[in-house]
Amino acid sequence: MRGELTKNNLGQMFFKEKQTLDNMSASDIKSGSAAVAKAGGEVALDYIKELTTKASRKYVGSVSLYMPTDIQIADTMLYNEDTRQFAAGANELITTGANAFNNAAVKASKQAITLGSAVLGRAAGSGIIGALAGYGLGDIVSDEMQRSTGQMLNPNEFISYQSTGLRNFTFNYVLLPDSESESNQITGLIKLFRKAAHATKNSQITITVPDQVIVSFHGARDMIQLPPCVIESVNVTYNPNVSSFFKQNNSPVEVGLSITLKELVPLYADDVEGGF
Repeated sequence: MRGELTKNNLGQMFFKEKQTLDNMSASDIKSGSAAVAKAGGEVALDYIKELTTKASRKYVGSVSLYMPTDIQIADTMLYNEDTRQFAAGANELITTGANAFNNAAVKASKQAITLGSAVLGRAAGSGIIGALAGYGLGDIVSDEMQRSTGQMLNPNEFISYQSTGLRNFTFNYVLLPDSESESNQITGLIKLFRKAAHATKNSQITITVPDQVIVSFHGARDMIQLPPCVIESVNVTYNPNVSSFFKQNNSPVEVGLSITLKELVPLYADDVEGGF
């Protein structure tokens, strides 16, 4: 059949390609390889650009609500507690020499006892000293030395910055409809928030992530503004204080709505300067 790949024509194709390569100069091969590499790099670059391109935003709508009570905005920074004993010891060794370690508190420290016990245990060929070290000999001697001399190793503790925590913002509303129309509007309002908080299923393979929210406090410039957020939770409480319903549609006369937002990225000093 035409176009069928057999051992014979496969060998002819290989022989033809080999002849072509044999007739090419080193510079031709080098430039061809460079062209292939360049093309591959451009393809990879285009792929990375496609992955890092921001998704297009579609405006869904806006909601105006009254300013609730107890609006809390808390900035939290995360730090790790650490020690620089080794660096402090090395600095002391450089500045004052080995005599800095000729001290009872240093010799009685847990580190020195543990190291010395390991060395002596190997030298003696016995596990007794090593067992004592494992039992807590270093802690005992160090504590007794502190009790008798009042000295111990300087822990040289410090804290190192880790990150800025992502903040949550909770808004609690009490909705009191006066009519069937307002009751229907509250139903639509709750559905709007709940729908924005959930992902959209496109297929068995992909989903579209939930909506982002832009919050602003109208007429309150001096208040800390909120950055773009996502809806982390929507809590609805029907008739939290009474057990009454409208006659027309049996809807509750009081609805508690609690919405918790979470910012997308951590805050930086420039953002604070910008009012966030």
